[in-house]
Amino acid sequence: MGSASQNASSADLSVWEKLDLVCKIVLILVTIPFRLVAGLFRGSRGAKSYRVHVGHGLVRTLTGRLTARQTQYMGPPTNKGYEAWAKENRFPPDTVELKHGGLGHWLGNKKAKKVLIYYHGGGFQLSANPFYFKFLSDLIQDLGKQGKDLSVFLLTYTLTPHATYPTQLRQSVEALRYILSTSQYSPSDIYLGGDSAGGNICLGVLSHLSHPHPEIEAVQLNRQLGGMFMLSPWVSFSADWPSVREHEYKDVVDKKSGLKWADDFLGGRKGDNYCEAVLAPPEWWANAKVRDVLVIAGSEELLLSSIEVFVKKFKGQVPNTQYVLVPDEGHVSVILDSMIGVEQTRQEKALKSWLSDVI
Repeated sequence: MGSASQNASSADLSVWEKLDLVCKIVLILVTIPFRLVAGLFRGSRGAKSYRVHVGHGLVRTLTGRLTARQTQYMGPPTNKGYEAWAKENRFPPDTVELKHGGLGHWLGNKKAKKVLIYYHGGGFQLSANPFYFKFLSDLIQDLGKQGKDLSVFLLTYTLTPHATYPTQLRQSVEALRYILSTSQYSPSDIYLGGDSAGGNICLGVLSHLSHPHPEIEAVQLNRQLGGMFMLSPWVSFSADWPSVREHEYKDVVDKKSGLKWADDFLGGRKGDNYCEAVLAPPEWWANAKVRDVLVIAGSEELLLSSIEVFVKKFKGQVPNTQYVLVPDEGHVSVILDSMIGVEQTRQEKALKSWLSDVI
């Protein structure tokens, strides 16, 4: 397998694919006036915020219509996005080639006292966009103002359909192994974080530490990790949840796209405890190798029901777990709502407060 930068890069589309993409974008743009008017009459079925309701509807339409190749064509892979962010913000990019094709990118001072390994979301099919780099850079700066010394190690993993499960988990484990083996950090100095599919990865890595995946080399820890946070973690690939029906016109996530992304990720396999955390019995988490855990969800998100079932199982075994349900926000509003012009969300404020307490 080649590197993630090769496999996840946006390949050139054929002429027909490009024409199809243009047609789809035009059709989406044509719907904007309708959405602007319809949003005024959204009622309780729509998002509470008018701007969010309209923005979420456009994103749902976009992700629901585009193919994986078209979606990836529209933006650079994570590693190229990182290089562009570094150039824009005038710092030398520092990228590490990891085993099994992953790439690790440093943000902030890599000699900081604490490090956050971050796994980005996007249904395992989308790269980290510039809003991720701003979000993570803001975390470093805001915590620094409080005397908290943190760096970030962001992973570029291979996207679907270029690779399937457990490739992404294997690459994510290697990011942790690299930090443990080649830097000054002890496990208690290391934090894991992720949103949506990245939250899925966090739980997969945590599972691997206590129950080594049969296809991935084990990681030995002499103490617990310092902490882990998950924003709207993707813990179930099923659409058979009450919140899926209740919030289908509120959230940014599209049900059809989610099912397609899950199928592409699994590649014909069935879900298991490592990639669908809601399937794991409570006792699976009894020896979880992490000290503090934060789970954040929005009250208007599609994944809410599955997240709450998971949290109930998990918190019973990992009592130092904080669950924050943010009213009137949707899926990973920290990133996705900022893309439509929403200022700092309550999800972001809750995360920064927790990090300030535990670091």
